[in-house]
Amino acid sequence: MATTIVSIASREVGLEVLSIVLLWAAVAAFASVAALDVWLARHPLALLRRAGQPGQGFHALGFVAGGCVLGIRLARAEGAKMLIAAVLLACAFVLWLLILGEVAVEYGRRGPRRRQALPRGVYTQPRGEWLLAVVATEGLAILAARIAHLEQLPALHAGATALWIAGGLAYVLIGALLVYRAAQPRFGLTDVSPDWWIVMGAPAIWCVAAVTITGAHPGTAGAAAAAVAWGLASLMLIVIAIADSLRIRRFGARFTPERWTMVFPLGMYSVASWMLGHSLKAAWLSELGRLWLFVALVAWAAVALGELRHLLLG
Repeated sequence: MATTIVSIASREVGLEVLSIVLLWAAVAAFASVAALDVWLARHPLALLRRAGQPGQGFHALGFVAGGCVLGIRLARAEGAKMLIAAVLLACAFVLWLLILGEVAVEYGRRGPRRRQALPRGVYTQPRGEWLLAVVATEGLAILAARIAHLEQLPALHAGATALWIAGGLAYVLIGALLVYRAAQPRFGLTDVSPDWWIVMGAPAIWCVAAVTITGAHPGTAGAAAAAVAWGLASLMLIVIAIADSLRIRRFGARFTPERWTMVFPLGMYSVASWMLGHSLKAAWLSELGRLWLFVALVAWAAVALGELRHLLLG
C-alpha cells in the first residue's frame, strides 16, 4: 500500500519511470501477500474468526486498502488493467464486509471486562491502525468512483459516494476514541507507535476521495469538504511528527515493520495536496504536493532499507 501510493504520487507529478518501477515492486509485494492469504483461506471460517480477534481485524483491513490503492493505480480506460481493477474492487468489497462484520461482532461480544482479561500485549485500546477501517472504506470509494467515471456507471458512482460519507463518519467516531485515549493520564510517548501516522493519512485519503467523487470545483460543497479534510491532515501531520520525533529522541530509532504505516500517510498527503491544488487552481498547493513527494520518497527508501536489513540480518 505504501509503495503503491508513492507510485501514484510519482505519476501525478510526471515521474513516470519511477512510478512504473515502484508499481512493479508493489505488484510483487501484493502478489506475495495475496498468495499467502489464499493459502490460509483453505480454512475460511478459521481465517475469518482470526480477523475478529483484538489486534487482528483492523490490521487485516490494511490488505483491503492495499488492494484498493493498487486498483486505483491500475485503473485505466483500456483492457486488462481495467479488468484487474474491477476484480480488485469486487474482492476488496467482499473482504471489507466480512472483516468489518466480524470485528463488530467480536468487539461487541467481548465487552470491556473480557477485553481487559486478554493477555498483555494484545491490542484492545484504540490505536492508529483502527483508522485502517477509514482508509479501506475511502479506498473502495475512490476505486469505485474511478471505474464508474471511466465506464459510465451512475449506480456505482452513487455507491462510491455512500462509501465516502461512511468513511467520514467512521473517522469522526474512531477519531473521538483516539482523542479520548490520548487524553488519559496513562497515555505517554511509549504509546505513540508508528501506526498513529494513519491519524494524518485518513483525512488525506478522505480529501482525495472528495476530489475524485465530487470534482471539488471552487465554490462547491465538495471543495469545502476536501479543503477541511486537507487542513485536518496538515494539522495532524504536525502533531504526529512532533510526538514521533520526541519518542525517537527519548527511546532511539530502530526499524519495525510498522514503519510502513508512516510511509503511506506521507505519500497520500502528497497526492491529496496535488489533486486538491489542481481542483482549486491553487498553484502553491500543487507545488506543495510535488515537493512533499520527495519527503515520501525519502521515508519509503529509509523504511525499505530497514526492511531489507531486517530480512538479511534478522
